[in-house]
Amino acid sequence: GVKESEPESMTNIDTILRAMSNIITENGDEDRGISIGELGNHILKRYPDFDVRNYGYTKLSKFLSAFDQMKLTKVNSSVYVTIKAPHSDLEAIKKAILDYVRERGDQKVNLGQLSQWTSSAFPQFNVKNYGYTNFIKFVGDIEGLCVKSSGKNGRIKHILLQ
Repeated sequence: GVKESEPESMTNIDTILRAMSNIITENGDEDRGISIGELGNHILKRYPDFDVRNYGYTKLSKFLSAFDQMKLTKVNSSVYVTIKAPHSDLEAIKKAILDYVRERGDQKVNLGQLSQWTSSAFPQFNVKNYGYTNFIKFVGDIEGLCVKSSGKNGRIKHILLQ
């Protein structure tokens, strides 16, 4: 049979995905992401030839849903797009946190300090991308670490080796 070729002007799908990831990171809200309309507008500014129909989709939402790294969330009547963090990153982040605590030996590591360090070491890091509601729950799930409370009403949280 005759093999259909891509239209000459069609931008490589990996290029589009990389650009979309950058747009979401640069313009999106940390928790909510970016509205699908805003993402569409930004991608058209960078790639005026972009059309989801060239890739076999009728809507941008269906196109985005085809990719594991994109997460679509409906809020009222709006759809927001965030980037799902790859699982390999999760393991690297957990290992780095464990190493950070180990390097401090017997010293207690304050949860706030650890959170700041994690954010500077992994600027894209957001616990919500890994299904956690907050940093303390994320740290509590790292094998080899435990969270201890102290201070008035147990408000001060320290991370220790198990």
